[in-house]
Amino acid sequence: MKAIIIRSTFFTAIFNIAGIALCPFIIIKKNSRNEKKLINHEKIHIAQQLELWIIPFYILYIFEYFKKRI
Repeated sequence: MKAIIIRSTFFTAIFNIAGIALCPFIIIKKNSRNEKKLINHEKIHIAQQLELWIIPFYILYIFEYFKKRI
């Protein structure tokens, strides 16, 4: 599956993230220094989403996200 890459300062600033994979989109911070590395990392998340199916992946992802934020 080919990912659609979106470079956004607004979205990444709102959530305080460098990038996120929302199948089939990869949203990354505009003018990121490690853009290639970040895109590769997010492509791995796209592959995980396809393996686990999208809904179960996001349930696990959101759980882990909040667990690490606490």
